Amino acid sequence: MRTTLLMASQTPIVATSQQTRFNPTETPDIQLEQVTVTINDRELLSDATLKLNPGVRYALVGRNGSGKSTLLHAIADRLIPGIPSTLRMTLVTQILKENPTTVIQGTSTVLDHVIDGHMELSRAKFEYDRLMQSLSSSSPVESSRIVDAILLDRAKISLEEARKVAARRSGARGKDARAAEIKAEEDVQKAEKRSASGMMDEMWAATANVLLAEIQVVLELLDAANAESSALRILAGLGFTPEMIKSPYAALSGGWRSRAALATGLLVPADLLLLDEPSNFMVAIFKILPIFVLGINSLIDYLQDLQTLLYLERILSNPINPSQTLVLTSHDRTFLDNVVQETILLRHAQLDYGSGSPSQFEVMEAEAKLSKVKENDALDKKREHIEASITKGRRAAQQSGDENRQRMIKSRQRKLDERWGSETSSKGGRFKLNRDLPGFHDSRRLAIDIEEDEKEVRIRIDVPSDLRPNGTLVHLENVGWGYSKDNLIGGVTMGVEQGGRMGLLGANGQGKTTLAKLIVGQVQPRSGNITRHPNMRVGYFTQLAVERLSEGDVSKETPLHHFMEQTVTSNAEARPFLGRWGLGGKMASQTPIGMLSGGQKVRLALAILLYQPPHLLILDEITTHLDAPTIVALVSALRGWNGAVVLITHDRWFHKVLIEGMAIEGDDENEIKETKAAAIIIVLLTSLAGTLFPVITRRTPRLRVLVHPLVFQIAKYFGSGVILSTSIVHLLEPAADDELGPANTISYGGCISDAWTDYPYAFGICLAALFFTFLLELCAFRLGIAYLGQQLGDYSSGPIRPPSRPAELEAGTNANPENDTDVKAINNTGKDESKVAPGEDVDPESGIDIKFKDSDESIPPSAQILGVAILEFGIVFHSVIIGLTIAISRNNQFNTLFIVIIFHQGFEGLGLGTRLSFLQLPHKWHFAPIIGSFLYSFATPLGMVIGLATRTSLSMTSASAAIASGILDSISAGILLYSGTVQLIAQEFILNNYYHTCPWKTVVMALTSFGLGAAIMSLLAKWI
Repeated sequence: MRTTLLMASQTPIVATSQQTRFNPTETPDIQLEQVTVTINDRELLSDATLKLNPGVRYALVGRNGSGKSTLLHAIADRLIPGIPSTLRMTLVTQILKENPTTVIQGTSTVLDHVIDGHMELSRAKFEYDRLMQSLSSSSPVESSRIVDAILLDRAKISLEEARKVAARRSGARGKDARAAEIKAEEDVQKAEKRSASGMMDEMWAATANVLLAEIQVVLELLDAANAESSALRILAGLGFTPEMIKSPYAALSGGWRSRAALATGLLVPADLLLLDEPSNFMVAIFKILPIFVLGINSLIDYLQDLQTLLYLERILSNPINPSQTLVLTSHDRTFLDNVVQETILLRHAQLDYGSGSPSQFEVMEAEAKLSKVKENDALDKKREHIEASITKGRRAAQQSGDENRQRMIKSRQRKLDERWGSETSSKGGRFKLNRDLPGFHDSRRLAIDIEEDEKEVRIRIDVPSDLRPNGTLVHLENVGWGYSKDNLIGGVTMGVEQGGRMGLLGANGQGKTTLAKLIVGQVQPRSGNITRHPNMRVGYFTQLAVERLSEGDVSKETPLHHFMEQTVTSNAEARPFLGRWGLGGKMASQTPIGMLSGGQKVRLALAILLYQPPHLLILDEITTHLDAPTIVALVSALRGWNGAVVLITHDRWFHKVLIEGMAIEGDDENEIKETKAAAIIIVLLTSLAGTLFPVITRRTPRLRVLVHPLVFQIAKYFGSGVILSTSIVHLLEPAADDELGPANTISYGGCISDAWTDYPYAFGICLAALFFTFLLELCAFRLGIAYLGQQLGDYSSGPIRPPSRPAELEAGTNANPENDTDVKAINNTGKDESKVAPGEDVDPESGIDIKFKDSDESIPPSAQILGVAILEFGIVFHSVIIGLTIAISRNNQFNTLFIVIIFHQGFEGLGLGTRLSFLQLPHKWHFAPIIGSFLYSFATPLGMVIGLATRTSLSMTSASAAIASGILDSISAGILLYSGTVQLIAQEFILNNYYHTCPWKTVVMALTSFGLGAAIMSLLAKWI
């Protein structure tokens, strides 16, 4: 049989099932074969078996969009032919369909609203009151009119039921149903005619007494006298306080209205109770935070929700009617495990049944799959062996011409083709053909059917555009708001940072959604101030987003049309973007929004919000309609996203993962942590290689002869360019633009006056650091140069090598032979300079001077040591900040940052290492360059270790962290600028007499290497 239902969107839901004229329709169970449910040519069920036995509690599980809610509606509306007509059914949906105007204008209390939801009881009480009014009335005409009105209402209800039955039946039973429908139409016409005539029925009193007696029986069966007490008990169990029960229903928040709807469903007696996500607005037991990390208010809220959830588990597990059947959907796996007895899995348009809870069903299914895989592998190996034996036997039979053997080989091949498959039955016993595979089949064995895993859910969120200046997006200062004089929330001071994560916890009705509306600007505070970033984009997912997509004209639109209308984009751009959110193909262009599941509507709402990626995303109960795989995919995407998130949720697991950084079992986060831990070793080795290579090579004669001297000169000046570029492009420019820029007035939280907010703090701090470095070096020269000079022998006796030394070497003379002993004591080259032949230090092909110059011979070694020490201090200082930044970077930024950092550390290390290797040191200080190399090499890994340890609580885009980072970067820039301009440029090229006399090609080579290092580092600064 076939049943068609036209919804408000005029999209047909077609339901069919196999049914005969002898099918029982008055039994309390449902046993239907070949059930097919189709929406808009999309089959949600295809030739499935629907079995619901009395007194059994079922869990209906499946992915978002698989059709769980539609199946529940099809059962509750009796769309599937064969559902017993006498079966009393109650459906509590996850999407409330209320008239907002009626709710706001209504004055009924929560208690009245719940009792009025019991339609049969409400109708019986209404008719009872009207009949009592008619019997006590002094006007017979009025009394007769009341009785006629009741009879007319009953006739209309009977007609509606008759039309539903006639629409679902065909054949002989359909003919009888149509006759009953015609009879009901005639009864309505007679009742309308009698009511419109205004004539008094002489038998009205007798009719009234008969109706009254019937209604009294109904009221007794429905236990009307105890309905109010039952409603009070259920409401209290679901967490309603006495004050809330007496308060207007219109004052309830969305979460409490859902609980009120659930209370109505539990109050109405039913043979089949269908609950669609009843625990959405309650805490999930398996997703709670540890008690010791909860504040006192959150702990109280948690205990209240836990008590409510335990009450719901108890009342569902022990119903008043023991033969009541329960079908339950929920994303709370523990809740299902504690309530249900059997599991129904909706997958691939089929219904799979299993005993036990979903967790038990999952384990049994995994074990069965593993067993099938092992059996299939064993059969494959056995088949390979048999086929090899057949091939070998066929070859031997052909060579010998033995026909009997050839017939035997063909028989074996035929048996292999016909009897190959599983040797066990579906129940686990030995396979028997007549019992386990009756009828006609292509094979005499059951094929091993291994269920394919469902496609993994993946969500990708685009990165928002850069927002300048960096810092706070929204700042609330002593904000208060409320419906009356007493504020619902008051004295709120908080800030939302760029890239930050903030979670709002609390019981229903405590003002979480109101605080979100204050952040967005939908409501204005009654007290306090709110400052918002002028250039930010905000995306706000409300807890009523799904309900709004289910109402009015919006529910009739297709997802594609609605998306294009909301985002003002083209069809070509909208289709692939919706496809990323699982809304592609015909579903996007043909299925009305009203026909989508709750999870699919959430995806549509998120797609609209994230098409233009916002800088601030506010999520209010985002997990309410999502299944577990989608929740995991969403939280994984949000953790790697660099926008700011404000989260309101009852899902403590989602809160802990997104806000507190808890790792997801089986997620890529653990792999990312391992990758970053491995990156620490790689960065350390790269830094050590860069700094130790010139130091060790120049100290080891055997290695020194293997490396062309030109390599050291190029590395030295290339690294110098990297260092100077780092100070300006990587340190000073970001500090000025982002952390300490003049436009960043929000970041200071009002602690400074407006006049000072325009001051360029980054440049001021950099200048102060530069001047302080100069003073430090000046004091070091005045106070420490004497000690170093005595140790090195270069202070009291003057320069070891006079400025004229290079000229003397070129002439081949030894103008100062008495100093040769001192020279050889501190010269690391190991080569007697007095024996250098003319022209030996010039490359014959390029003309470039390739002779090593340990340092400027006119500058005392002590001065060189102090200069390199200050240079290394600045490099080490900013290397720690670099390591901290890469460790706490988002997963999607880490790969790029890591590659750039490797380049940076390697060549900056070469620049520092060559200067360490050129220092002229006494023998007792020969380990100083190696110690300096290790200090630099361990600086960035140290910052990475600190970053990994604090990554869940530290956000470099927060106002405080941004200011701290800007100050440190500015200080580092000042130190490196001083060292770069004085040590790497002035002393290297201007004050160094060597570059006054060397060939111009040597100068060009040095400057080219210097400029190339600066240029490449400037380009790579885009990603650092």
